[in-house]
Amino acid sequence: MRNTLPRGFKLLEEKRGSGHIAATEDHVTIRHKMNLNQGNCVAEYKKYSFTTGRRQVIAAIEQSVASMKIGCQRVVKASHHLAYRETGVEGYIQKNAVSVLNISLIDVIPKPLK
Repeated sequence: MRNTLPRGFKLLEEKRGSGHIAATEDHVTIRHKMNLNQGNCVAEYKKYSFTTGRRQVIAAIEQSVASMKIGCQRVVKASHHLAYRETGVEGYIQKNAVSVLNISLIDVIPKPLK
């Protein structure tokens, strides 16, 4: 398995999808679970939608979804600089925490043509 993700990611597992590839400004719907490297689950969503390229989610999710096809499932380990950085979230996520994301791309609505 080849890691084609940006620096700061390690692809742990991937099930390829088919159909439209998520690109910048597309509206995507994902299912995801985020654990810290130690195993603590910090987020789990059955469905979550956002528009790529607008910083509506942490960089780790945004960059993981880029280039995924509908039906693709990825498990990636993301460096702290792609999630909650040196600050963390007090009482919830430690400083410099490494995240493990399990993401499934459910739907892609391509950006409107101008």
